[in-house]
Amino acid sequence: MINDLDSLPIPSRETMKMTMERKSYVNISTSRGCNGNCLFCSVIAFFRKSPGDHWRGRSITNIVNEIESLYIAGARYIKAIDDSFIDGDRDADWCKELADELEGRRIKVTLRSALRADRATDEVLYHLKRAGFISFSVGIENGSISALKRMNKLASLNMNIKALQLFKNHGIYMQAGFILFDIDTNYQELVENYQFLKKYDWMITKGIFSEMFAAEGTAYTNKLEKNNNLKHDNKIFDNSYYKIKDPVAAKVHFGLKIWHKSHIVLYDMAVEPLTSPKAIDMKSFDKFYNLQYRLKSYDIVFFGNLLSLVGAKKDLDYEEIKKYVTKQIENMSNIYYELICETQLLYHECDLVYDAVENPFFE
Repeated sequence: MINDLDSLPIPSRETMKMTMERKSYVNISTSRGCNGNCLFCSVIAFFRKSPGDHWRGRSITNIVNEIESLYIAGARYIKAIDDSFIDGDRDADWCKELADELEGRRIKVTLRSALRADRATDEVLYHLKRAGFISFSVGIENGSISALKRMNKLASLNMNIKALQLFKNHGIYMQAGFILFDIDTNYQELVENYQFLKKYDWMITKGIFSEMFAAEGTAYTNKLEKNNNLKHDNKIFDNSYYKIKDPVAAKVHFGLKIWHKSHIVLYDMAVEPLTSPKAIDMKSFDKFYNLQYRLKSYDIVFFGNLLSLVGAKKDLDYEEIKKYVTKQIENMSNIYYELICETQLLYHECDLVYDAVENPFFE
């Protein structure tokens, strides 16, 4: 394991021009690893294969030197692809020094990265915004205390709520990682998540349907295998899956998945410029944000209605749920058609191209 990341050479930038032409952010890496210990995380599983520190970071001088070289070459949108940008010994003072160094060199760039909720403070976010950060990916994951404990998250529900408010106060967009379902999800947790998503609806999410992925080598997958709960499906890249134990939660999962799949391409198109992200001005960014906000608002309403239906009629069978969801999709068809047209027009205005392939993990 290489502990001194400053000793590594700066990566080749032969494809940077093509990256910028596609209106993509130019990537840098300022650290490796994460000090978290989330049950489902493949990053943790990978980096802990080797001895040494679980997280290592580059020095500010080394980071800014690379950013400056990218700035001179024409890059104005830069993404730090770190799994945990503020970790280890990085604190508010470090963030202040980073912002001061960028300002001192008169480097004005738009930045994005990932941050754990337990490391978000008022002072940290103040200086990161000074540095040029407009958006962070944050692993909120769930709005239920019991589910967060099961995921072994460092951040509690209260920490997540505090972080959400801090990001909002500082005008920094938050893309929330969110995992609604795992093998032990129960109906009450889904109700708690519905209330959470409704209350904190300003988070950027790609819809509200999501399930914990059983990635090879993770603590979650090892636990599933140990308890003989892991199934294998060679049709999808040797993907693995499991069945939700709670029968009522399983029915909600079934219905919500059908609903989400009906407009998954629209969601991808609306959210990709925010999360990939794309090199667009803040006015265009706001337009895409408002688009995904409206999409998610329809999801939240449907989620609440589905919970009420399944909760009131626990003997409802899967065919009846499918008929109900199909009917709701038909009722929304005109609205989603208008949203697709609006999204395509916005892509045209921003000179963006959507060329993603069908998601092979979503069946």
